[in-house]
Amino acid sequence: MAIQSGWFGKRFTDADTVDPLLFYKADRKTYFAADPLKKFKASAEGVKDIASVQKEIETSEPTARLRLAEYRGQVTVAMIYDQAPIIDYFRQVDADTLLGAMDRRGDKGTYFFVLRRVA
Repeated sequence: MAIQSGWFGKRFTDADTVDPLLFYKADRKTYFAADPLKKFKASAEGVKDIASVQKEIETSEPTARLRLAEYRGQVTVAMIYDQAPIIDYFRQVDADTLLGAMDRRGDKGTYFFVLRRVA
């Protein structure tokens, strides 16, 4: 299910090649990787539909990596953004589902989300 921004999910290629922000293109069938800093700037400027600024924020470079980290007393996989003070922690629910918790410096709460594998 797409949210208003068109967020599709994340792509984990290997431990050092992660695309943390995938968004649907205008066709709402395919997706692109967004540079987090450019995406955050677009959102701060009031952009709601990220596909409308695809050319300005798309990247072909990975912008995060995976490492083991402790979260709430348990070692888990963490996705660390390269240029933003954000760490996403993951717990496997089943073979195709991850529960995520986004920890961002300055946020008072935790943003929880679910990722489901797509072929």
